[in-house]
Amino acid sequence: MEDGVFDKDKIAESLSAAISIDKSEALRFVEEEYPKVVKSIKKEKYTQKALVPALVGASVGALLTGGLWAAIAIITNYQIGYAAIGIGWLTGFLAVFAAKGAKGLPIQIIAIVMSVFAILVGKYFIVADYVVENLAPEGTSMLSGYIMNIFIENISDLVEMYDILWVALAVYAAWMATQPTSVELPENIE
Repeated sequence: MEDGVFDKDKIAESLSAAISIDKSEALRFVEEEYPKVVKSIKKEKYTQKALVPALVGASVGALLTGGLWAAIAIITNYQIGYAAIGIGWLTGFLAVFAAKGAKGLPIQIIAIVMSVFAILVGKYFIVADYVVENLAPEGTSMLSGYIMNIFIENISDLVEMYDILWVALAVYAAWMATQPTSVELPENIE
């Protein structure tokens, strides 16, 4: 490239100056690490075949983290909102893992949507547990239509200002977990 971003000699020269080591030592390091970096960047490249695995991975992450968040809230009687960071990160991580390392905007969108879904799932089970324990007829299941109707009809009353913060944190964590390296490789790079 014209600006030398992928010129190993220029990279070694910059490294040598930045950390005060001999240029030959820096060049040896660059020669050793450069192929690993290029391979890693190529692995992150999004392709359409990564879409379904990313969706499956993010779905698994959403169900696991939403359920875990609800279980913790039910057991402790406290909604730990900062868990949203873990919800977003793990959902994003599992999307990338299932997509064999691919990252990019479509996978970011999947991870974000599924992170918000995870929070909704968690909130549903927290409410469902309360309704089953305190309001519902004996033997009502958490997944019954009765509980689902109560949740849907009262969703606006169940969302608090802090929930917006937790959703924002989950979205940010999912976005960052699935963000590709910001370096675009030229087609002819080895």
